[in-house]
Amino acid sequence: MKIIRYMTVLLITIFSMAAYSQAKPYQALTLVDALKENKAPILFDVRTPSEFNSGHIEGAINIPFDQISQRIDQILQFKDQLVVVYCRSGRRAQTATDTLEKEGFTELYDLTGHMIAWQKNSYPVVVQY
Repeated sequence: MKIIRYMTVLLITIFSMAAYSQAKPYQALTLVDALKENKAPILFDVRTPSEFNSGHIEGAINIPFDQISQRIDQILQFKDQLVVVYCRSGRRAQTATDTLEKEGFTELYDLTGHMIAWQKNSYPVVVQY
């Protein structure tokens, strides 16, 4: 019985890993340099508007992860560009990149460490009141 349970958990893990997006990691230092040189990629901040307003990366577009599908017409213009997605810790960005991949986005990147690491390293943020 333990073997069956173990195998079931193993298969679920393997299949769920296959379902994860294929977004490549994008290093924070690379983004800091790109921002300094005015060569930043398209940035999607998929946190809530209040999180976004409390501090986001310069130039980021706020599209909450649960609104990506409803707002796809607004963002399809970026489909063939390098897009970096971030949230607080990575979970919502994962959901967003999954959705964007299904919509045909091919140059998707996931900000390494997301906002937790960004703020921990004291990288610049824009605050809106």
